[in-house]
Amino acid sequence: MVERGGEDEGILGEYSRGEICSLNDHEAAATITDQQTALSKAVPEKWLQDDALCRRTILNHLSDYAFHYYSTESKTTIGRQLWDAISEDIRSTLGVKRVVVGKYMEFRIVEEKSIVKQVEQPNEIFDCLAAFRVSVDEMFHFYNIINKLHASWKNVA
Repeated sequence: MVERGGEDEGILGEYSRGEICSLNDHEAAATITDQQTALSKAVPEKWLQDDALCRRTILNHLSDYAFHYYSTESKTTIGRQLWDAISEDIRSTLGVKRVVVGKYMEFRIVEEKSIVKQVEQPNEIFDCLAAFRVSVDEMFHFYNIINKLHASWKNVA
């Protein structure tokens, strides 16, 4: 039995769905299936490549401190998440700047720990301030570290 469509037959023309299916051979169906499978695999691969490029481009334009912070953050695995995280942080930078400047000013050097490791901390904070575009003169930074040295180091300088 052949069912005929109404006036609005579109692509089918005079053929019913059953007749169209019987006209298709298995080779053509297999080719279409292979093409669809290849396309369905290619689209996610292309998206992953584009996303990786986007994420690397964003990370490439960050300061060293921000790069380290955002590249190790596990919740920013895709480019859009990274972009959103940075945008959110930028919106709340006033509070962050205040905290970072406070950490910089309150930094103390203790005699019990290695001086080299301790000096890394204000340098990291200095880089963080630079990432937030808070300008701190390098000589001020240098004298700040010298001033924070323990009393036993005063004669060395």
